[in-house]
Amino acid sequence: TEIPLLGRVAAGATALAEQQLEGHLRLDPACFRQSGREPLFAVRVFGESMRDLGILDGDLVLARKTATAKSGDVVIAMADNETTVKTLVQRKDNKVELRPANPEFPVQVHNARKVAIQGVVIGLLRCL
Repeated sequence: TEIPLLGRVAAGATALAEQQLEGHLRLDPACFRQSGREPLFAVRVFGESMRDLGILDGDLVLARKTATAKSGDVVIAMADNETTVKTLVQRKDNKVELRPANPEFPVQVHNARKVAIQGVVIGLLRCL
């Protein structure tokens, strides 16, 4: 399976995504579970905000392209024209939290209408 590598995404303060095709990853489909027919994509992570979930600076995260996610999913999200990887926490007051997995970084709270989910993380690749 060929999966497009679409640039970098911040795991820290949100930063503009460099969403340009950098190439393709060839992966055995047995390496990951995929539900549904949504296409997959990969992005390179920079920053340390997801460190406690084992997502480190320089890792590649594999995501299922979707515009929806449930609370607790690790997502690639765009908020205020900036893209980041965080855990999504939905609140009842029409707000969403983009929660880091590193106590050194603040939780980001946004109006739900201003957050666009680009994908749900389903895997991680690390080059040693």
